[in-house]
Amino acid sequence: MTVRISVVVPYFEHQRRLDLLLEALELQTVGPAAFEVVIADDGSSTPPDVGRHPYAVRVVRQADLGVRPAAARNLGVRATNGAMLAFLDGDMVPEPGYLAAMERSCDGRHLVVGRRRHADLSGTAPDALAPWFRSGAGGPPVLPEPEWLARGYRESRDLADADLRSYRFVIGATLACPRELVLRTGGFAEEVVGYGGEDWEFARRCWLAGADLRHAPDAVAWHDGPDLALREGDQLTVKNAETVLIAPLLTDPQLRGRGLVWPHPRVVVRIRDGACSAAELVACASGFLAGGDVGVWIGGASAPGLSDPRVRSGLPGAGTLGRCELVIDVLAPVAVDADRIAALQDAAPTGNAQLEARSPRDVALGRPTSELPPVPTLPDGLQLEAWFAR
Repeated sequence: MTVRISVVVPYFEHQRRLDLLLEALELQTVGPAAFEVVIADDGSSTPPDVGRHPYAVRVVRQADLGVRPAAARNLGVRATNGAMLAFLDGDMVPEPGYLAAMERSCDGRHLVVGRRRHADLSGTAPDALAPWFRSGAGGPPVLPEPEWLARGYRESRDLADADLRSYRFVIGATLACPRELVLRTGGFAEEVVGYGGEDWEFARRCWLAGADLRHAPDAVAWHDGPDLALREGDQLTVKNAETVLIAPLLTDPQLRGRGLVWPHPRVVVRIRDGACSAAELVACASGFLAGGDVGVWIGGASAPGLSDPRVRSGLPGAGTLGRCELVIDVLAPVAVDADRIAALQDAAPTGNAQLEARSPRDVALGRPTSELPPVPTLPDGLQLEAWFAR
């Protein structure tokens, strides 16, 4: 039987939890020939012991260069063969129907998040899992589920109504997607070194690349311990550190704000080479940059006197284009401001002879472009001082 599912588990120095996870995978209803397991060790001082199981399991390792779950997941993916990739954190215990439910919801095209429940598994032995799942006998103390997450699934109809901000409901601890999607998007962002956020960044990039999101409530996996909000310690500091960690890569203004300069801007503006004179480039770029989190690329040229780091020559790279919310191609000298940019995003995909505005998702899904009414243009004989003093 061909392996259909590859389970990738990022791991770091917690053998007891790994023993529980590997035992739970023995109980999967899809059968041991249908899946393989790759443990991606993130630099543990002692390699994990995977023991003997009826399914194929192996370990790949990377050096300890900090907390690198994104790099560990990518390392694990490179050692797999399945058409569907199922990511499970090392502190998760999937119920017997977990992989089958994830496979149904994935359907070869969706990015799927399972239902993460919480329990105190500190006193649970591997051989206690089967009776617990079968009849509830000897089950561990159940802990509360985060209400914000459950509410997000209810309000989005299990992510069927997902939008630009639905990445917040995609939890990397219990995740599955087609192998093709990981290869097409480049996988998890290995620039993220530290705790948390790499799953959100990956989910948003997948959405922008045209993938649909789904929540599979029948794919239940148990997390050993409480949700972050109920853990001991300074949760505010932890959450803020996570936000700062992923803000350079995740272009949501409700996460990173609008006033700072980031390597990947929320809005990408590409001014076609030769579309504007030197003075028009200055005025045009100034108008777009008034929109806040905007980067301007001038195809093959540079604007004399412009040393603003938000203005670059050439073309943006794939990493930037895959993360931005909107791409505006400027074909003629136009006069814009923050309100015009917001209107373009609301109307996208749209365009005319002056400019075109599309999101990366529009491009990925091949959405047709609507006709855009004429946009105000820069005046003939533009005099910059007069323009800026208007």
